[in-house]
Amino acid sequence: MATWQLRETMTHNGFQDRRTVIDGITYAFLVNGKTVRFSPCGVTVVYNWIEYSIAKDAAQLDSAFTTKGFRNWTNATKLLDKHQFSKSHLTSSTSLHQYVSGKPIDVILDKTKNLSLKQRETDRIMNRKYMERLIDITIFLGKTGKSFRGHNEKDESNNKGFLELTDFLTKNHLENGSKNAQYTSNYIQNDIIQSINNLLKQKLTAIFKNKFVSIMADETSDCGHYEQFSIVIRCYDSNKNRPVEYFVGLLRLMSTNSQSIFDSLNSCVGNFGIPWSSVISVCFDGAAAMAGCYNGVQMKCREKNENIFYVHCYAHCLNLVLIDSIGHKNRVLLDFFGTVQLIYAFLEGSSTQHAVLEKVAKEVNTELVTLKSLSTTRWTCRYEAVAAIKLNYTALVKTLENIYEDTKLPDIRAKTKGIIKQMKSFNFIFSLNMMYAILKLIVKAKQLNLLSATSLITSLNTSKLSETVQSCTLEKISIRKRKVSCLLESKNSSSQIFHETMEQEIKINCFNVALDNMTSELNDSNVLQLSPTVENIKLLNKVFAIDMDKLEQEIKLLKGFTDIPCGSSTTTIDQ
Repeated sequence: MATWQLRETMTHNGFQDRRTVIDGITYAFLVNGKTVRFSPCGVTVVYNWIEYSIAKDAAQLDSAFTTKGFRNWTNATKLLDKHQFSKSHLTSSTSLHQYVSGKPIDVILDKTKNLSLKQRETDRIMNRKYMERLIDITIFLGKTGKSFRGHNEKDESNNKGFLELTDFLTKNHLENGSKNAQYTSNYIQNDIIQSINNLLKQKLTAIFKNKFVSIMADETSDCGHYEQFSIVIRCYDSNKNRPVEYFVGLLRLMSTNSQSIFDSLNSCVGNFGIPWSSVISVCFDGAAAMAGCYNGVQMKCREKNENIFYVHCYAHCLNLVLIDSIGHKNRVLLDFFGTVQLIYAFLEGSSTQHAVLEKVAKEVNTELVTLKSLSTTRWTCRYEAVAAIKLNYTALVKTLENIYEDTKLPDIRAKTKGIIKQMKSFNFIFSLNMMYAILKLIVKAKQLNLLSATSLITSLNTSKLSETVQSCTLEKISIRKRKVSCLLESKNSSSQIFHETMEQEIKINCFNVALDNMTSELNDSNVLQLSPTVENIKLLNKVFAIDMDKLEQEIKLLKGFTDIPCGSSTTTIDQ
């Protein structure tokens, strides 16, 4: 019989009965030269893969026993167990089972391939989800300004930066996933950051394409003494029906001359594919390097496009107005800010004195607000400094009194006495209330434009005076009363003006002077002109060849729409 015929017969008919008694006949075998027969009762054999040959009176297993057969029945159990778990037997049994199942080899290969593809797709989806989490972590660190890598990234470290978050969010993947594809190295993270950067550039380039834009830029030094150059591009969004601003770059400047600054600006604008012909205005501060009319950055921009408008930053204008009208011309407020800075330096400059402040704050049940230092260029810092003094006033006075009583150092005692005297003066308390209200309105309130802020400041006249008197009464601070000179009743009195009350004196000599100077400076610097004027329309007509009549009619129509933002766009920009 041919091999393939034998294979077909065995697979379809199976082996013969595996009992020792077949058709009622018993078979003998030799054990130590003696003839031994199977028990006629029939003992079941546990091996279903043995074929017994009646002719040879022996069991046939595989190629090792096909010639003589297997007759070593004494050690049969041990030898057959060994054969049953051999590699050749397991391979042959698997091949026989697959053949009996009747599936062709190509079907088996296709099934294996499908299982492999299914597993590969499962791994791909899992890796994508894992990569999405890594990208989200990178974006989160970038938004919140957290460090991307830790100084010590060993397993026992408690501050590993990026790895700290990945350990928390992807613990299952790191344990069960491939060890050579965890994507947590600094090289992979840099690739993720670069990919995010490229994607953002592509989106911003598409937004700026074929649109007129305005450029706002400013430079300042950071805590590491590096000059940082920030760039913002402003354009009109037709979907939102309002202008929008995009922060597009923070560059390090190696030099602060106008040419170096312009080269950095030109490179950034070129990276987004913005031609200078699409730039209609630039907005900088008033520094000579930025605003110079001969060699400044704004002039170098106009060399690229002569129709570009230069706009002096309104925030810088307002800062200059406040410095000139309040900080320099008004002696009462000048003394007030000096005292505020002295309080900060005295209490925050010593850990011992700051500890006394914390102790007193707990005793008077006051939530301590951190004292801030004044800034000569940023009035938002001045608001924080003034607010801290106002909210901590009671605790500060009591702290200084405790230090004055307990200290043994004469210089500390003298400074403390002087600060207490200033803080308990009517001028200081009035200046504190007035500046807190003014700075809160002008500097901190985003929903106010400058016109409405000025009107609100004017309305503070009566309220701040009454609040100051109330504060002085509460703190048991005496308000100095002025004596009216007898010369006032004489017809020959001099032209010198005498104030009958302290309220009248502080109102005329401090509050009204500060308010008048500030309003005058705002008008002179044109900061309050937030609506288009005839001169503005003429300028637009000259530069862009826009019909004046049509433009005026268009402005009137736009004012009638409720969804068109007017005045300051600070709030709408944030949306």
